[in-house]
Amino acid sequence: MQTIVHKIVDTIEEHLETISLDELAQTLNYSKFYLQRLFAFETGVGLKTYIRLRRLSRAAFELKESEQRVIDIAYKYGYETPESFTKSYKQTTSSSTIKNTLDNQPLRIYPMYRQEPSESEETMMKVRIETRDAFVISGTKYEMSIENNENLKLIPSLWDELNTSGNDQTLFEMNDGSIKGVLGVCVPLDESRMAYWIGTVTQQVVSGYDALHVPTSRFAVFEAKGALPDAIQTAWQAIMQDWIPTSGYQIDGGLDFEVYPNEDPTSDTHIARFG
Repeated sequence: MQTIVHKIVDTIEEHLETISLDELAQTLNYSKFYLQRLFAFETGVGLKTYIRLRRLSRAAFELKESEQRVIDIAYKYGYETPESFTKSYKQTTSSSTIKNTLDNQPLRIYPMYRQEPSESEETMMKVRIETRDAFVISGTKYEMSIENNENLKLIPSLWDELNTSGNDQTLFEMNDGSIKGVLGVCVPLDESRMAYWIGTVTQQVVSGYDALHVPTSRFAVFEAKGALPDAIQTAWQAIMQDWIPTSGYQIDGGLDFEVYPNEDPTSDTHIARFG
């Protein structure tokens, strides 16, 4: 089975000389935000960074193994000047000159990503498709980059701060809406930034909190059982590698959220829902 990450990598390799994020998103029929988030989550590398390093590696290889000039290689792989190509290579490899590196040392190549197959029988969870009426989330909004998994580094610290301060219990007490629990909500802002909300569903907007109005929407709802954060990370991996490519559903590029009950998150019996 070819996953979305496989398709991303293959498309990049086929069009490495000229591929842009816009073209990649259009070819694969996913939003730029979603492609970057998925790729970084799976590989640990930002999509733009991956394309830049693969392009640089291919260019350096051709320069070493062919008789082409630096200027020809630079233009072929989208660099505006030979100097910009040389500077990029030197910064990436920490070499003093590109000629020295290519002539006298083993070539440093950033390899094409090879995805390990997932343990789908063990990691895949039950899913249900449901339509939810519009609801309101009262909470706190944070804006962050998704480049190189910056969001995955920041979000756990936000939850640690919430739980340490005791404000998680305040949110549980505020929760009088249709979804029970404290929510973590991801909302795309542009191709490389997102807003992350920590809040809860309330019947009315609560004074002193940011408000997120969610329209009537259709969600795929999953359950992740086990201690956090491992259970959530395992579930996300299964969804991205196994469920999305074979489900027949198209991701709309809107928000997604996780729902945490008022239980011990380190317990092996803890169950979080997300959609």
